[in-house]
Amino acid sequence: MVYQFYSLAEDKVVSLDKKGSNECGPDNDAKIVGSSHGWLALFHEHNCDLFLYNPISGRHIKLPPLSMGNGRLSKIIISSSSPHEEDCRAVITYGPEDRLAFCCPGRTRSTIEWTLLGDCSSYQYESLAYSSKQKLFFCARTHDDLEAWNLRDPLSPRMTPIVVSVEEDSYPLAARSELELDLKLLCEDYKFLVVAEMSDELFHVRRFVMTPMGPDGSDESVPYMTVGFDVHKYDPETGSLVYMDRSLGGLVIFIGCNDGFALSTAEFPELKPNSIYFTDVRSPLEWIVSGYGGHDLGIFNYQDQTFTSCYYPCDFNNIKRIVPTPMWFTPL
Repeated sequence: MVYQFYSLAEDKVVSLDKKGSNECGPDNDAKIVGSSHGWLALFHEHNCDLFLYNPISGRHIKLPPLSMGNGRLSKIIISSSSPHEEDCRAVITYGPEDRLAFCCPGRTRSTIEWTLLGDCSSYQYESLAYSSKQKLFFCARTHDDLEAWNLRDPLSPRMTPIVVSVEEDSYPLAARSELELDLKLLCEDYKFLVVAEMSDELFHVRRFVMTPMGPDGSDESVPYMTVGFDVHKYDPETGSLVYMDRSLGGLVIFIGCNDGFALSTAEFPELKPNSIYFTDVRSPLEWIVSGYGGHDLGIFNYQDQTFTSCYYPCDFNNIKRIVPTPMWFTPL
C-alpha cells in the first residue's frame, strides 16, 4: 500500500510506502477514519479492530476493538503525539447516537478498554478538541452544549459544563444580508472545536453545507458543497462566544475528519492568512445513495468569503468520488 501526502509547503504530492509488518497490525483493508497528532486511525470493519498508525515510522498501537455502537466511529482524537505513554488519552465518538468514550492506549494491553463517559442522556457529541495546557478535552454536542472533560484520573473522569453567552445577531449563524441568511438556513451545519496550541484559544467553527433540494426532496444527482463558515472564539473571562468578524487573527484553521488544529501564518507564511482549509466531513457510510463523497474540500478565505481549490481542482461539472476521504495530517 502507498500513502499519498500532499505537502502544502512544497505544493507537491509525496508518496510513502506502508511500513511495518501486518502481523498483529492493520492490514491493507483497514480504512482511515481519522488523524490526530501525527497518527492515523485505522479501522477494520470485519472485526472492529482499531489501530493508531504512524505512516512515517511504521509504528502501530492497537486500541480496544470497537465492538460497541454497531462498529461506527465518528471521531477520534488523542491527547499527545506519544500514545505509548501512560498519560495519553484517546477519546472517540461512536455509534448511531454519537456517544463519548475514552481509553488509555499507553497502559498494559490487558487493562485497556473503552470507558463510556456520561450517562444515558449523554449523546450526540459532534466535535472534540484537546488543550494540552489545561489538560482538558472540550466537547460540542448537537444542541450547542459545550463540556470540558478532565480525564487525568481514568478511574474518576470529571465533566464541567461550559455555560456560554452568545450574541443573538451572530449566533448560531451570522449574516450580512438576507440572501446570506436564507442560504445558511437551507444548509446542513457541522460544528468543529479547534484549540490553537500556542495561544490555547478555543474556537467554535460552524460549517454550512448545501444539500441540493428538488421538489420531492434531495437531489442525489447533484453533489453537496460547503458554502460558508462562521467562527466564534470562546472568552473564558466573560464566558461568551465572540464572533470573529471577517478575521481569524492571522490564524489558519484546518478541519475535516481529522483532529482540527490552527497554525499561525507568522510561523507558516506559505499558508493563506485568515483562511479555513477544509476537507469533506461526511462519512463514507453516507455515500451509499450518492455517486459523490470525499470531494468537498478547498480553502475558504474568511476575510473576503471566497473559495479556492486545494490540490483537487474546483470543477463542479466533473466532481467525482474520492476514496479514501482526504484529511489533514501533521507529521511529527
